[in-house]
Amino acid sequence: MKYQVFALYLCFLLCRPLLAQDHPETIAVNLRDGTALATDIYRPPEEGPFFTILIRTPYGKHGFANEARVLARNGYAVVVQDVRGTGDSEGEFQTFVNERADGLEVLDWTTERPWSNGSVGSWGVSYSALAGLVLTDARHPALDSVFAVSGWTEGEEVMAPGGALHLMLILPWLLHNEAARGQSFDDYDINELFSHTPLSGVFASVGASSDGWGDWELASPQQPDYSKISVPVFHITSWFDFVLPATLKTWRSIRDQGTARQKLMIGPWMHNQLFTDVSELGEVDFGPASVMGADRLLELSVRWFDETLRGQKGNLLDTPVTVFRLGAGDWVDLTAWPPEEISRIELFLQSDGSANDPGGNGRLASKPAQALKADQFIYDPADPVPTLGGAVFHFFAHLAGMFDQRVIESRQDVLSYTSPALESTLELLGPVAATLFVSTTGPDTDVTAKLVHVRPDGIALNVADGIARVSHQIERRLKPGEIVEITIDLGELAAVFPEGHRLRLDISSSNFPKFDRNPNTGADPFEATRFEKATNTIHYSATRPSRLILPTVQGELQ
Repeated sequence: MKYQVFALYLCFLLCRPLLAQDHPETIAVNLRDGTALATDIYRPPEEGPFFTILIRTPYGKHGFANEARVLARNGYAVVVQDVRGTGDSEGEFQTFVNERADGLEVLDWTTERPWSNGSVGSWGVSYSALAGLVLTDARHPALDSVFAVSGWTEGEEVMAPGGALHLMLILPWLLHNEAARGQSFDDYDINELFSHTPLSGVFASVGASSDGWGDWELASPQQPDYSKISVPVFHITSWFDFVLPATLKTWRSIRDQGTARQKLMIGPWMHNQLFTDVSELGEVDFGPASVMGADRLLELSVRWFDETLRGQKGNLLDTPVTVFRLGAGDWVDLTAWPPEEISRIELFLQSDGSANDPGGNGRLASKPAQALKADQFIYDPADPVPTLGGAVFHFFAHLAGMFDQRVIESRQDVLSYTSPALESTLELLGPVAATLFVSTTGPDTDVTAKLVHVRPDGIALNVADGIARVSHQIERRLKPGEIVEITIDLGELAAVFPEGHRLRLDISSSNFPKFDRNPNTGADPFEATRFEKATNTIHYSATRPSRLILPTVQGELQ
């Protein structure tokens, strides 16, 4: 289904405004510094004043006309606005920089309108969700509710998970922002740009520029004061959304430090897929229950605002967490995430004693190997392991989701460790990690890990993955041959593995172009022009217990 999801989503965005009959009032909202922000106002036909929904976007306010019309038909006034320097708005767009100050001014302006009753809810997707979330700690008297799809407030988990640059996201996203100012994104050979050295010069190489490229503080939103957040927030994200870790961090930070009531929903989609009726992602169809669709999403939005703005009786907050279980094809309601009753199981790396075993290089077992063992591979940055599946930027929908990994596992620079067949159903709910003892022949390298579901027919589907830049984690360079312990965060999941199936841990040192390449020289990968091969070693024994760590609520491995 190459490009199918992304193509459907683009069609959805471009065509849906034509389907509506209502027309907004288009005005300019003048900020105190004189900047005029292009704004569309949608109002119900009856007399106000109304509860108001605010949508602020850098992607063109016309793209949210359908949401605005549906909300207006349900009795809400809706303000849809191009953020500073985008669309028809004046000023200079600086990624994330002005959304808090400008948004607070727009809240002031909104409450002064005769059609507003002074109570506002924020609605947004991705950047628009962030534009609402960054207002929450200001305690503005008008902001009373937030509905955030794929939202976040801190950028490290999005931009540099494990210390490696999320190249497949950051480069095309910033390039797309520049293209929106006149250059067509289609004019760029994005695969060639991924491989450009040094990465720091990639924009200059095509005659473009970006304030955020290399200035990661500028390209990251600022951390809010979570202790001041009391506004109810509905977070929606998904297992194959690249912002999932950052969304969960925002949700947890508000939970642990603030006083807000929250609802968390996690589906089986990639970024923005929930607007479509597509149940398939990668090589897996998650079934009809997985489909959200634009209509249901807007129904949820209306229910949320009816409950949190109008004070109508509802049940969304009665179940604080709702997640879709991969492999089961269903949704479950939970009182906490992860559930309080989970336990951790550890599966240790062991040798299988056979270099030709079709299951991979080794085994996953309930106990560590007694004798010292080590498996090696050569990591060549000039020939990295290609990205196949996972939570990738939605411009590359043909690579998102779950794929058979056997073509990847056949490479000489990928190690695989496979469990015995499950004797009963295994359910995982929560964070997954791999703790490994590693060494390399250079001063630095990366280590990647991937949790794989191996079906009885041999198909091996990726479930979760992560990366660790070793120097970033241990906060120094390595000595050649020095053995260090690292932990790779593979993210979080809800998944069910049936009896007779197996789990596998794939280990390597690259996942490109999802993550930038470590040159193995100790040089900053962003500035590197020279790459060297490195021999990387995974050590495992009772004293060096390299292992996969899983959160289970039922089932076990023998």
